[in-house]
Amino acid sequence: MTESERYSSGITGREKLATPGGGLTRQGRRRIAPGRADGLTYAEIARGLDRPTSTITREAMRDGEPSA
Repeated sequence: MTESERYSSGITGREKLATPGGGLTRQGRRRIAPGRADGLTYAEIARGLDRPTSTITREAMRDGEPSA
């Protein structure tokens, strides 16, 4: 299992990660910081969550993460 797959385990569909506006749910957001702490790029996290890289980057910036 790759690192990005590890962060997507337990999630069975995009509907659990997406909000109507295209952002992430709280559950999806909780997976960004641990992924970054493990050295994953936003693109790798995005692939694991089946979301666009721009969504992950935007959500990370909202939480005060530095840009990659």
